[in-house]
Amino acid sequence: MRPIYLAMCCAATVVTASVSSAQETFRTTEDHTGLWLSYAGEHALADRWSMMFDFSIRRGDFASVWRTLLVRPGVLWQLTPSVRLGGGYTFSYAYPAGSQSGLHTPEHRIFQQLQLSHYAGNVSLSHRYRFENRWFGQYDTAGTDERITSWMKRQRFRYQLKATLPLGSRTYLSSFDEVFINLGANVRYNILDQNRFAAGIGVRLTPALRLETYYQNYLVLQPDGRGVDRTHVWLTVLNSTQPLRRSSRQ
Repeated sequence: MRPIYLAMCCAATVVTASVSSAQETFRTTEDHTGLWLSYAGEHALADRWSMMFDFSIRRGDFASVWRTLLVRPGVLWQLTPSVRLGGGYTFSYAYPAGSQSGLHTPEHRIFQQLQLSHYAGNVSLSHRYRFENRWFGQYDTAGTDERITSWMKRQRFRYQLKATLPLGSRTYLSSFDEVFINLGANVRYNILDQNRFAAGIGVRLTPALRLETYYQNYLVLQPDGRGVDRTHVWLTVLNSTQPLRRSSRQ
């Protein structure tokens, strides 16, 4: 268990230092509340191939206003019992948060990922490395109509560490931390894009269906270089591994 605690402490130290630096530099920090409802599916197509599908509704001011609508389909390939490769497409529709002004922002992403899993005692650990190519819709600010005239490209690297500790035959504790790093020529002010830390509890409803609920601390450094948003989120996730096709070994 000591390596796990050490890794978590290191991540917390990095994030705390980044937040402190951001607060001193930007001088504007806003706190919000949010409600996120998500579906995360990994559905077997064959012995090694699976389809992944994520869908997320994210509301702000706890649940009174829209923040983000996200859809993420993709495919996964089981290279070994502990290594998986994947890739896919993401569509995101974001609304201005807090004191930000402006229009909603559509975004298209293409992503590739590597996921490693192993055990440390009774704790199941998962490491997910994801690289994203992102295209943001840009509006014609000089015109009177709200039309997208161009797309701005950015790139981002994400690393997520997730730990799961069983409590009984059906319930378990779950916690994760994910760091988002901006890359590319269009990154001007913030290399650290955001950080998400969550801790909660899960229950296995059926062999293929799990329900998890978390408290999530969601930190975002705004691209304008002047603001930091910190959102306290109630996150609920329905996970499904229901196969779409029976394995040939069955």
